[in-house]
Amino acid sequence: MPLSSVSTGTYKWLRVSLAYQNYTIKYRVSNIDLTGTIASFIGFDTYIRSYKISDSTVSVNANRLQGYWGFESLGPVVTGQAPGTTVPNPISATSAIPPGSCVVTGAFTSPFTITGNETSDVVITVSLSTNKSFEWIDSNGNGVYEPLANDTVVDMGVRGLIPIVN
Repeated sequence: MPLSSVSTGTYKWLRVSLAYQNYTIKYRVSNIDLTGTIASFIGFDTYIRSYKISDSTVSVNANRLQGYWGFESLGPVVTGQAPGTTVPNPISATSAIPPGSCVVTGAFTSPFTITGNETSDVVITVSLSTNKSFEWIDSNGNGVYEPLANDTVVDMGVRGLIPIVN
Protein backbone atom coordinates (compact mmCIF):
# COMPACT_ATOMS: atom_id res chain seq x y z
CA MET A 1 0.00 0.00 0.00
CA PRO A 2 1.27 3.52 -0.62
CA LEU A 3 2.81 5.12 2.47
CA SER A 4 0.86 8.27 1.58
CA SER A 5 -2.30 6.42 2.64
CA VAL A 6 -0.86 5.71 6.12
CA SER A 7 -1.16 8.52 8.67
CA THR A 8 2.10 9.82 10.10
CA GLY A 9 2.77 8.57 13.58
CA THR A 10 4.29 5.81 15.64
CA TYR A 11 2.64 2.41 15.58
CA LYS A 12 2.97 -0.37 18.17
CA TRP A 13 0.56 -2.82 16.52
CA LEU A 14 -0.29 -4.15 13.08
CA ARG A 15 -3.68 -5.56 12.12
CA VAL A 16 -4.28 -7.84 9.18
CA SER A 17 -7.60 -9.15 7.96
CA LEU A 18 -7.32 -12.78 6.89
CA ALA A 19 -9.73 -14.79 4.79
CA TYR A 20 -8.21 -18.11 3.72
CA GLN A 21 -5.69 -20.77 4.74
CA ASN A 22 -4.48 -23.85 2.89
CA TYR A 23 -2.26 -26.40 4.62
CA THR A 24 -1.45 -30.09 4.92
CA ILE A 25 -2.40 -32.17 7.97
CA LYS A 26 -1.65 -35.68 9.15
CA TYR A 27 -4.56 -38.01 9.86
CA ARG A 28 -5.29 -41.70 10.31
CA VAL A 29 -7.80 -44.09 8.72
CA SER A 30 -7.95 -47.79 9.64
CA ASN A 31 -4.56 -47.57 11.40
CA ILE A 32 -2.91 -46.12 8.27
CA ASP A 33 -1.22 -42.72 8.66
CA LEU A 34 -1.95 -40.37 5.76
CA THR A 35 -1.75 -36.71 4.82
CA GLY A 36 -4.44 -34.50 3.37
CA THR A 37 -4.98 -30.85 2.55
CA ILE A 38 -7.28 -28.47 4.42
CA ALA A 39 -8.69 -25.31 2.87
CA SER A 40 -10.25 -23.16 5.57
CA PHE A 41 -12.06 -19.88 5.30
CA ILE A 42 -11.42 -17.80 8.37
CA GLY A 43 -12.92 -14.54 7.15
CA PHE A 44 -16.41 -13.44 8.17
CA ASP A 45 -19.29 -14.57 5.95
CA THR A 46 -17.21 -15.07 2.79
CA TYR A 47 -18.88 -15.42 -0.60
CA ILE A 48 -17.18 -18.36 -2.31
CA ARG A 49 -17.69 -19.17 -5.98
CA SER A 50 -15.25 -22.07 -5.99
CA TYR A 51 -11.88 -22.94 -4.52
CA LYS A 52 -9.09 -25.39 -5.24
CA ILE A 53 -7.85 -27.38 -2.26
CA SER A 54 -5.02 -29.41 -3.78
CA ASP A 55 -6.09 -31.17 -6.96
CA SER A 56 -9.86 -30.82 -6.53
CA THR A 57 -12.00 -27.74 -7.14
CA VAL A 58 -15.08 -27.29 -4.97
CA SER A 59 -18.01 -25.20 -6.28
CA VAL A 60 -19.97 -23.37 -3.59
CA ASN A 61 -21.59 -20.26 -5.12
CA ALA A 62 -22.82 -19.07 -1.73
CA ASN A 63 -21.78 -17.32 1.48
CA ARG A 64 -20.05 -19.42 4.10
CA LEU A 65 -19.49 -18.39 7.70
CA GLN A 66 -16.11 -18.12 9.34
CA GLY A 67 -14.74 -21.61 9.94
CA TYR A 68 -16.02 -23.26 6.74
CA TRP A 69 -13.51 -25.85 5.52
CA GLY A 70 -12.83 -28.43 2.84
CA PHE A 71 -10.57 -31.47 3.16
CA GLU A 72 -8.97 -33.36 0.29
CA SER A 73 -7.06 -36.61 0.42
CA LEU A 74 -7.58 -40.03 -1.13
CA GLY A 75 -11.37 -40.03 -1.36
CA PRO A 76 -13.96 -37.42 -2.23
CA VAL A 77 -13.63 -33.90 -0.80
CA VAL A 78 -15.29 -33.51 2.60
CA THR A 79 -16.54 -30.10 3.75
CA GLY A 80 -17.64 -28.87 7.14
CA GLN A 81 -18.17 -25.93 9.45
CA ALA A 82 -15.97 -25.48 12.53
CA PRO A 83 -17.85 -23.89 15.43
CA GLY A 84 -14.84 -21.76 16.35
CA THR A 85 -12.07 -19.75 14.75
CA THR A 86 -9.13 -18.40 16.75
CA VAL A 87 -8.28 -14.76 15.99
CA PRO A 88 -5.56 -13.34 18.28
CA ASN A 89 -6.01 -9.78 19.52
CA PRO A 90 -3.65 -9.11 22.45
CA ILE A 91 -5.11 -5.63 22.94
CA SER A 92 -8.77 -6.69 23.05
CA ALA A 93 -9.34 -4.91 26.37
CA THR A 94 -8.71 -1.52 24.71
CA SER A 95 -9.35 -2.25 21.05
CA ALA A 96 -12.17 -4.68 20.50
CA ILE A 97 -12.50 -6.55 17.23
CA PRO A 98 -16.02 -7.76 16.40
CA PRO A 99 -16.42 -11.54 16.65
CA GLY A 100 -16.07 -13.26 13.30
CA SER A 101 -14.05 -10.46 11.71
CA CYS A 102 -10.75 -12.37 11.51
CA VAL A 103 -8.70 -9.25 12.03
CA VAL A 104 -5.49 -10.52 13.63
CA THR A 105 -3.36 -8.16 15.75
CA GLY A 106 0.36 -8.41 16.48
CA ALA A 107 2.99 -6.17 18.08
CA PHE A 108 5.97 -4.69 16.25
CA THR A 109 9.22 -5.70 18.00
CA SER A 110 9.92 -1.98 18.31
CA PRO A 111 7.55 0.89 17.50
CA PHE A 112 7.23 1.59 13.77
CA THR A 113 7.24 5.26 12.73
CA ILE A 114 5.92 6.90 9.57
CA THR A 115 7.26 10.47 9.27
CA GLY A 116 5.71 11.38 5.93
CA ASN A 117 9.20 12.07 4.55
CA GLU A 118 10.03 8.49 3.49
CA THR A 119 11.88 8.33 0.18
CA SER A 120 11.84 4.58 -0.40
CA ASP A 121 9.59 1.61 0.08
CA VAL A 122 9.11 0.12 3.52
CA VAL A 123 8.57 -3.63 3.49
CA ILE A 124 6.73 -5.28 6.37
CA THR A 125 6.72 -9.06 6.43
CA VAL A 126 3.81 -10.58 8.31
CA SER A 127 4.67 -13.85 10.03
CA LEU A 128 1.59 -15.86 11.04
CA SER A 129 1.70 -18.73 13.49
CA THR A 130 -0.44 -21.66 12.42
CA ASN A 131 0.85 -23.99 15.13
CA LYS A 132 -2.05 -26.28 16.06
CA SER A 133 -4.48 -24.06 14.13
CA PHE A 134 -6.48 -27.14 13.13
CA GLU A 135 -8.15 -28.48 16.28
CA TRP A 136 -10.50 -31.38 16.80
CA ILE A 137 -12.17 -33.33 19.58
CA ASP A 138 -9.97 -36.40 19.88
CA SER A 139 -12.57 -39.11 20.54
CA ASN A 140 -10.06 -41.77 21.60
CA GLY A 141 -7.37 -39.48 23.05
CA ASN A 142 -4.52 -40.69 20.84
CA GLY A 143 -3.53 -37.24 19.51
CA VAL A 144 -4.18 -38.16 15.87
CA TYR A 145 -7.03 -36.77 13.76
CA GLU A 146 -9.21 -39.74 12.79
CA PRO A 147 -12.29 -38.56 10.91
CA LEU A 148 -13.78 -42.08 10.71
CA ALA A 149 -13.38 -42.55 14.48
CA ASN A 150 -15.80 -39.67 15.16
CA ASP A 151 -13.13 -36.99 15.67
CA THR A 152 -14.87 -33.65 15.22
CA VAL A 153 -13.28 -30.41 13.92
CA VAL A 154 -13.82 -27.59 16.43
CA ASP A 155 -11.44 -24.74 15.56
CA MET A 156 -9.60 -23.10 12.66
CA GLY A 157 -7.59 -19.93 12.63
CA VAL A 158 -4.17 -18.60 13.47
CA ARG A 159 -2.32 -18.46 16.75
CA GLY A 160 -0.36 -15.24 16.40
CA LEU A 161 1.03 -12.50 14.18
CA ILE A 162 4.50 -10.92 14.19
CA PRO A 163 5.11 -7.92 11.90
CA ILE A 164 8.75 -7.61 10.80
CA VAL A 165 10.00 -4.34 9.31
CA ASN A 166 12.64 -5.14 6.66
